[in-house]
Amino acid sequence: MLTSNRRQTTAILVAGVAFGCVALRMGLSADPFGPPKDQSRKVAKTESNTEIVIPDAQVSLIEQVEVPAQESGVLSTIIAREGMTIREGQVIGQIDDAESQLEKRRAEIEMDIAQRDARNDVRVRLASKTAEVRKAELARSEEAADRVHNVVSKTELEKLRLEVQRSQLEIEQAKHDLDLAELNFQLKQNEHAQAARSVERRRITAPLDSFVVEVNKRRGEWVKPGDIVCRLLRLDRLRVKGIVRLADVLNNPTGQPVVLEVTLASGEVRKYPGKVVFVSPEVNAVNGDELELWAEVENTDQNLRPGMTGRLIINRDIAGYDAETAAAEQERQ
Repeated sequence: MLTSNRRQTTAILVAGVAFGCVALRMGLSADPFGPPKDQSRKVAKTESNTEIVIPDAQVSLIEQVEVPAQESGVLSTIIAREGMTIREGQVIGQIDDAESQLEKRRAEIEMDIAQRDARNDVRVRLASKTAEVRKAELARSEEAADRVHNVVSKTELEKLRLEVQRSQLEIEQAKHDLDLAELNFQLKQNEHAQAARSVERRRITAPLDSFVVEVNKRRGEWVKPGDIVCRLLRLDRLRVKGIVRLADVLNNPTGQPVVLEVTLASGEVRKYPGKVVFVSPEVNAVNGDELELWAEVENTDQNLRPGMTGRLIINRDIAGYDAETAAAEQERQ
């Protein structure tokens, strides 16, 4: 019995030692769970002395817009359809604006009346002429009083002088009324602009050149401010993201040209020009040698789609590459 237990203990010890050796070999040779996550990332590589290539740059959207209704009302027209390409400013829907059109017309009429009042200076001219006549009458009376004693009484002269002063005040009042008429015209202009804006807000337009991917409202439906009428994607210009090494972009390449090469389903390789728009100031926390770069490219043939990948080529000279500085940086690391 004792001998059997000893044999079992010895077998267990031998098996444990063997398992430990196998585990040690596996740990030294390879990671049984595959390479670390960071090792699987494809970063930019230097293919020549003049080019940096990001092998798997990712294409994504720059802009997508959910177009809302700005006023309440019945959607009388909806022009947008899924799959439609539209231009910036193009009308894609219309909310019933019959009442707002009437308000706009009323504001136009009131503005026209106010403008005519502001241009009507008849009272100013009449007051000026009246003042001239009274001044002349006062001058003749004073002249006659100087020539002939008591021909014009002092009371009459005082009344004439009062009439002249009244005429001056009437001129001032007429000018004041004209100024008020001008201000009223400006007020009516503002009311007309508000009415016109109310009409405009019932017209739903595209904020950018885009592609319609979703229409949420149909003709005859009631909409209120904030309701999403349709969703648009901008496809004429797209963003491309990739990972580069710090040593390759020591000088900021923002604004410099790039070329994106994409292989289409047909096998054809298309090239899309663009430029670098952003280089992240933050490096990867794991290795401290990688950072993100964004470029924007022109999707001239509309064959480029968000989610596609391609080769993003950056000219090192254009990107401000400095070989001596890069070598010193690599030596330091």
